[in-house]
Amino acid sequence: MLSPRAFASLLSCAALALLLSSCDQFSLSAAKTKVEEQARDAQAAGDFPRAIRLYESLLDGTAKTAKIHYSLALIYDDKLKDPVSALHHFRRFLAMSDDDRSKKEVATFIQRIQLELAAGTADSGIMTKREAARLKNENLKLQEKLVLVQADLVEARKRPSAKDAAKAARDSKGFSTNPATATAERAIGPETRTYTVQKGDTLASIARKYYKNPNRYKDIADANQNLLNGTVNLKIGQVLIIPK
Repeated sequence: MLSPRAFASLLSCAALALLLSSCDQFSLSAAKTKVEEQARDAQAAGDFPRAIRLYESLLDGTAKTAKIHYSLALIYDDKLKDPVSALHHFRRFLAMSDDDRSKKEVATFIQRIQLELAAGTADSGIMTKREAARLKNENLKLQEKLVLVQADLVEARKRPSAKDAAKAARDSKGFSTNPATATAERAIGPETRTYTVQKGDTLASIARKYYKNPNRYKDIADANQNLLNGTVNLKIGQVLIIPK
């Protein structure tokens, strides 16, 4: 049986060990926070290779680093135009995160990247039957949506009232300025802005530029159905309509 003095000594040693362990954990956490801040600074400065190295040094396979995968995915997707790497990190985020709202957004990013990759594969002349079928289905859905919107627009234009006749002016793009038909036309968008495609552009990067939301690439695709033929393929010099 331990003497009171020995027991007190043992308790002191245990307390000291616990304190040292807590200090080590605090120091490690502070170091990781500093590295993450440096990565964000490098990203903001446009030094993406350094930002990637710093972010990757923080990955440890735990759910706590899900947001690091998200940051890496955005760099690869929006800045480096590397959809394969972006897809990997978006998928890792989905597997690790418990933020349902963010996971829904990321799932949309993944769907868009997969569509872009399938379109790129088609351009290169290499496409599996499964990829071709999926791309065809996506195009059909876009075409069906456009047909419905156009039908609503035609019906709305057939019913102008006498009171609104004076307001039936058209803008430079041929769309009504009459509030009575604005709802139907807004589905396609008041086409008042254009953008000339530059090297490295994607529908997602253009949507991020104008709307701060890459998910709205579908709005641009719908407004340019005739030009893009239901695909997400862009060519340098194309003039796209950018709905508001």
